[in-house]
Amino acid sequence: EHWLFALLIPFVGELCLLVADIGRSPASNSTVTPFKKFKKDILNDRTFLENREFDAETISRQQLLEVIQNRPLNFELILKESLNSKDIEVVHIAASTIMKLQREYENDLRNAAEEYKTAPNNMGKLKIYIETIEKYYSKKLLVGTAALSLLEEQRELIERYLKVLPEDKKICKLSIKNHLVQNEYDAALQEAESLRYRYFDDIDIWELSINVCIESNNQEKLNNVI
Repeated sequence: EHWLFALLIPFVGELCLLVADIGRSPASNSTVTPFKKFKKDILNDRTFLENREFDAETISRQQLLEVIQNRPLNFELILKESLNSKDIEVVHIAASTIMKLQREYENDLRNAAEEYKTAPNNMGKLKIYIETIEKYYSKKLLVGTAALSLLEEQRELIERYLKVLPEDKKICKLSIKNHLVQNEYDAALQEAESLRYRYFDDIDIWELSINVCIESNNQEKLNNVI
């Protein structure tokens, strides 16, 4: 296949070494040849998929099935873009997979909510619930009022959690992200500044602060950060 040939180009160096090894190695009765193993290793490698670009209009059924099998980091994005394909079979596969994923995430969310309800004062269960919402929302499978409703629910849970454990860095970061996606820039800026002073040596918090300034289009705050 032409797409597989293109896929293998970045790995020519490794392939050359592999060919050299074949020349030095004795013959084997194994049905798994070195090249087949090399090809299999590449197809199971997530990193090459994350760096590949897929054209929504020309992505093939085989390419899409490859993506579904390997689930790279941009998995959901590729699925959503594949809904614009001119190939009706590709559209059907993408739509069916998205629906399946939504059911999985909704089931995880329901389980987390039920677990939390059994012990509403358990901060561990509450944290899992908040993180489960974040995981679902971050996949960008929800839009409109459904996405907004989920964010508002997460906001209430975050505030409840931080009243008890205000120093939880991870939930503090999620709080800032929640404000950002809801265009609550003043709150995001204020929380980012507070978090930056509390954890001055944390490079991730500085990066988050810069992102907040950029997203809010606040040049003055950005100058103070950098």
